[in-house]
Amino acid sequence: MTEQDKCPKCGNAWVAGEQSCKTCAAPPEQAKLPKRSAAQLYAKTAHREDAKGGSFVLLVLASLCILAAVVFYLVYQRQLDQIVLLVTDLGGGARNPEDVKKAEENLASTRLMINVISAAYAILGLAYFGLWRWAKTNPFPALLTALILFFITQGVNIVLDPLSYVNPVKTGLVLIVSVVLGISIRSARKQRLKETAA
Repeated sequence: MTEQDKCPKCGNAWVAGEQSCKTCAAPPEQAKLPKRSAAQLYAKTAHREDAKGGSFVLLVLASLCILAAVVFYLVYQRQLDQIVLLVTDLGGGARNPEDVKKAEENLASTRLMINVISAAYAILGLAYFGLWRWAKTNPFPALLTALILFFITQGVNIVLDPLSYVNPVKTGLVLIVSVVLGISIRSARKQRLKETAA
């Protein structure tokens, strides 16, 4: 601990930026406080704002994933119920029992798939929400983890549905989120390095 980190009156630890000592309430001596240039203060603020932008992206991703889980479940569950009604109405009494059994198995597996995909979206949304909360206190590792998670989920999406990335809107959104998270990670890292150096 240097002299600049101690209260000039009582010698206890001095919290940078405080107007008085928390122990003895002594005002700071100007000569003993570390001086920061306007450029240093601006750089710290700019890095913090960039990291906040990444945190906002995480909150948006969390909200969209949870919304997608609910919408996906409700829409596809309703469509599946309509298919069941249609099949039962068309079949009448002259249906083959084997065809009925196959149709029921297909419907059951489709219902399971809808539930699994909805649950995956909900879990992903909760993960992004947790990362958003973590980014408030420790932005660098939270944003880095979020970017890795984002790339993993996009990789899984490409494997499961490669044609969906032909859509330029979806590809553009993926690129925008990637760039914003990347810039936020860089800024959070610079902020972290400066805080550890100070």
